[in-house]
Formats: sequence, structure tokens, C-alpha cells
Amino acid sequence: MSQTDEKKKESPWVEWWKELREDRGARAELRRCSTVSEAVFCKGFHRLKKMKGGEKPNDFQLRTLALIAVVLSHVEIDTEEDGPKSMGAAMAGPEADRPIVSDVRFRQILRTPPGSFDERLPDLVRVLRQMKRRAPVDRLAEDLQRWGDKIRRQWAVDYYERVS
Repeated sequence: MSQTDEKKKESPWVEWWKELREDRGARAELRRCSTVSEAVFCKGFHRLKKMKGGEKPNDFQLRTLALIAVVLSHVEIDTEEDGPKSMGAAMAGPEADRPIVSDVRFRQILRTPPGSFDERLPDLVRVLRQMKRRAPVDRLAEDLQRWGDKIRRQWAVDYYERVS
């Protein structure tokens, strides 16, 4: 395998997301979930859990993975290659007077603390709909996995650099 091929190797998030796009039933099942607990009963979630491997996840990690599975099931187009690499920038949209996601809704997402999975879920799904289901899959998954003050600050910087 050449160095170029190694660089193009997809993340487990993107690999799983692409597989999910091919399995319409599993994708629909995840899209119907209104809580992260419901996702744990879906085969698409368990496929992701298996792909991520590692040790047995604790409850917080399991719920985080479930949130990611449901949110990514709503993404139609991965913008990692041709669009903003950050969710903050993607929510702002192209440099224009009016952002895709309003300032009020954006701040509502940023206010949700790490443990509030069921509060964050509908907000993220709503935002993805506003963004025409386009998002940077790998970056979104990584950000949701590490959700906390650092990620929220970075989203804010990326968003307001484009909006202001």
C-alpha cells in the first residue's frame, strides 16, 4: 500500500456511515430514534459499536456512541472533501449575511452539557435538516465524542468567524 493510499484510509466513522447508507432498513431504524436509549436496540448502532472495538464501553461512552449513530444516520452528504471541515463553520454556511443556522439555535446547541444526550439529539437533527443533511461526517462524530468546553469554544470560533 502506498503512502497516498494510507492517507486516504477512511476513519471508522466514515466507513460505518457509508455502510449505513447502503442498509436502508438500519438507517431508517436509527433515524426513527427520538432518544439515545432507543438507538441501543438498533442493529446499525451495534455495527458501529463493533467497528469501534476496544474495551467494553461504560454507560457514558455507550450513550455517546448512540448519539453519534443517530445523528450520522441523518447525514446524506459528507462535506469533508468539498466543504467546511468544522461543524461550526458548516452551520454558519458560506460567508454571507444570513447563516444557515440562526444564532439563537446555534447557542442553544452550545449550551447543552456533555451528559444531556436526549436534549442535544433533536437539536442536532433539526440543524442537519437545515443544512440539507450535509455535514463533515468524521469531524462531527469526533466532536460529539469529545463534546465539552473545548469543542464548544471551537464551534463558536468557527461559526462567528463566518457570521461576523
